[in-house]
Amino acid sequence: MLAGALLTIAVTTLSASMGATWSGLLSVFPLLGIVLAVSAQRAHGADFVALLMRGMVIGRGSFASFFAVTAAMLPHYGVWLSFACAAVVSMVVQGATRRLLRAKRPVQVLTRELAEQKSAD
Repeated sequence: MLAGALLTIAVTTLSASMGATWSGLLSVFPLLGIVLAVSAQRAHGADFVALLMRGMVIGRGSFASFFAVTAAMLPHYGVWLSFACAAVVSMVVQGATRRLLRAKRPVQVLTRELAEQKSAD
């Protein structure tokens, strides 16, 4: 909690000199990660935190696509349409990411099985 509070104060204090882009990036990603990691570590242990961080990294594409679509559409189409389109694009990106990750798993399992067969022979 203290680290999160200190980072929030630092980013808020330096936001005028950093600009909106950097202060926005530094306030969202590390703060969210710190709070979730600490609470997950205390509740579930280190292995859970590793899975949590992996999931957060994988989800960044969806997160980024949501805000990219929102930023592009908001000045021209208004809040409701911009956010609706951004939500749809975000879900599509997350679905595609999930599909790509699932497609790689059978190959890894097959490679492991072949390696085990070769070592048994």
